[in-house]
Amino acid sequence: MNENVIEIVSYLVKQIMHNEDIIENEEQLVENLVSQGYEIADIDTAFELIFSSDVYNEENGAEDSNDEFKFKKSQRILDIRERFKLSVSAQGVLLRLSSLGLISDDELEELLEKSVHIKKRELGLKSLWKILSKVIDDPTRLSVIIENSPEFESINSEHKQYIN
Repeated sequence: MNENVIEIVSYLVKQIMHNEDIIENEEQLVENLVSQGYEIADIDTAFELIFSSDVYNEENGAEDSNDEFKFKKSQRILDIRERFKLSVSAQGVLLRLSSLGLISDDELEELLEKSVHIKKRELGLKSLWKILSKVIDDPTRLSVIIENSPEFESINSEHKQYIN
């Protein structure tokens, strides 16, 4: 996967975070991305990555809804050990990454399991990033996560030094 796809995915995730409806605005988004110099193949790949997410598909799903009331995907609740172990900002980052589909439920569970077994009293964002980078062994996904997480701003600055 090339850098353009990462940039496009980052852009689309930001649109989702700002409550943009990508499906309704898809044509306009594609035109905007093409005008910025991105290739259609890269845009298609980025949309595939976004729309293949289970969270996005379940929440924005098929056209057969016919105004039915649908429940959103259930949200993971942290147990008492996890809440005491992770700082509030670390908890927020984990739950947001999970709800955006940037980490899977299995990865979330693995992150939480590893975090409660670390001997530190409380884990902040730097410790969370270290665990996250061990659980997710895909530099592309880590780039998308880091680009879309304002909490990891200091890590993002270090990360950009190696990209450029």
